[in-house]
Amino acid sequence: MKVGEFIYPWGSGHYTRMMRMDRILRGMRADLEIHYSSKSPIYERLAASMPDPTKIHNIGMPTPIDGGMGPSLGRSMANILFPISDRPPLVSQIARYFNEERNLYKMEEFDLVINDGD
Repeated sequence: MKVGEFIYPWGSGHYTRMMRMDRILRGMRADLEIHYSSKSPIYERLAASMPDPTKIHNIGMPTPIDGGMGPSLGRSMANILFPISDRPPLVSQIARYFNEERNLYKMEEFDLVINDGD
C-alpha cells in the first residue's frame, strides 16, 4: 500500500503528529510504502532522518510570513495579492502548490493520502 503524507512546515507539531501516526500505521500493516512531502525546515528534518531519499518530496507549501512570535497577520494578509519580501503572492503560491501536489499524485499513484496542516 502506497501512502502519501503531506506535512505542513509551520511549527514542529505537524511533524510530531505525523511521525507518531506512522509508528501506529506501521504497527498495523507491514506492507506500507510511505512518501513524505513538505518544505523547509521539515523537508531537511525528513531528509536527515529517513533512509530512502526517493520517498521524500520537496513541495512548495504556502506558509504565513513569520512575525518573530508567530505569524504576522498583517504581512501575511498583504501577501495575498502582492509580493512581500522574498515571497510571491499567496494566490500564486497556492496555485503552484496545487500543481505540484497533483503532479506528485499522478506520478506516485498513492492508495491513501494524509494531509496534516492548517
